[in-house]
Parts: sequence; structure tokens; C-alpha cells
Amino acid sequence: FDLVAKNHPAIAANLVQSHLKALSDQDIEIEVSGSEFNINMIKRKKNLMVLQQVCNEFFGKRMNLIIHAKKNQHDLPGQKKAADHLRQEALSHPLVSDAIEIFNGNVIDVKLL
Repeated sequence: FDLVAKNHPAIAANLVQSHLKALSDQDIEIEVSGSEFNINMIKRKKNLMVLQQVCNEFFGKRMNLIIHAKKNQHDLPGQKKAADHLRQEALSHPLVSDAIEIFNGNVIDVKLL
């Protein structure tokens, strides 16, 4: 996660609620949790290629990357959780991702208006 966050913060924002499901000599399985938007962002061809490259470099060999999707079916209770959810969706928005990539920038703060 740290390697992805360092060079690709927009992808990392979509992986916040994800976890490693299984790891073997050849395979790495990641369960991506979150909204349908988060899952779709990770499954974009460009983002999958980035994750594949990071895994290959980290392990020093070709790894098979397997992504499992787990949608959050419940509403987020409470204002704090709703604000966190909106913050994550803003960070993972395609326009934000493209702006970060184009300008080689970082997101410092997200404010709800």
C-alpha cells in the first residue's frame, strides 16, 4: 500500500478499505472493499497495470494479481463516517486522479462545503 500511495495516491485512496486476501508464490489476491465507484476505479485497465507493476517490482518476479470486489451494502451511520465516505469519493474521482497525475501533485486537504 505504501508503495502505491507514494507514486499513485489516487489509486491508493481506492485501496484504503482493501486487504490482502491470499498470497502464494505466484498469486496475490486483494479484496477491494468500498463503493461501486472505488471498485470500478481499481478495475480500470490503467490502474490494474500500475498495481501489477508495483507487485512485480516488490516481489522481484511476475505475480498474478487477482482482484475480488466486495461492495459495502450498508449506509454509513453518523456524520463523521458520511464525511469520511465523501472525502474518499472525492479523492478517488477521475478528475482528481487525472489532475494529480498530470501535475505530479498531492492532495493536502479535502473540505466538505
